[in-house]
Amino acid sequence: MTARLASQSAIAQDLAAPTGLPSKTLQIELVDGIVTKSEPRIGLVKQDLFFNTPGLILPSGLEIRSFTMFIARLHHQFKLDPKKKPVILCHGAFTNGNSWQVGTEGRNVRHLDKYDSFANYLASQGFDVYILNLPYAERIYSRFIQNVYGVEYNPDENIGFDELQEYIPGIIDFVLKTHNEALRSAGHANDKESVNWIGHSLGGMLMYA
Repeated sequence: MTARLASQSAIAQDLAAPTGLPSKTLQIELVDGIVTKSEPRIGLVKQDLFFNTPGLILPSGLEIRSFTMFIARLHHQFKLDPKKKPVILCHGAFTNGNSWQVGTEGRNVRHLDKYDSFANYLASQGFDVYILNLPYAERIYSRFIQNVYGVEYNPDENIGFDELQEYIPGIIDFVLKTHNEALRSAGHANDKESVNWIGHSLGGMLMYA
């Protein structure tokens, strides 16, 4: 754990157990700006990744400034299946990526202590899971990413559905690049060229668009 994280016990505790439930075996490591959280008891590993989007110029001439998108990668340390396509989970409106990580008891399980969230279950079955947080997921960006990681939360107020769909190909490319690099580092050479996309509400509409 870096000095920055270790010196801020409240932040470190939030990283370890956002629900307020401490996890004695959780390991947190920050390397090259990527925070990795692993739970050795169950083998799940979660990485917090940042995807920098380009700016856009709309047909009307209006310019959309670039912004940073937060993507969480979740996989199993020993069960990542090279035959399976990566899975992108895209939340709906008025929510964020944490909606995929709520356990059956209704509690958030970002600390990787259980298998019972949908995202954790997919990872436990060998899928390489990527959880999107769209730019309007204000609670994630302003209360967590900005405060913990120092990434500025400054989405363009003109970003709507039409603008978001323009970024989907770039997001898919980012996921494929990350996934294929992970496969190669594990000794697998069969790069994937497509993904599985699971969307809730607006997240599904973006995929169809």
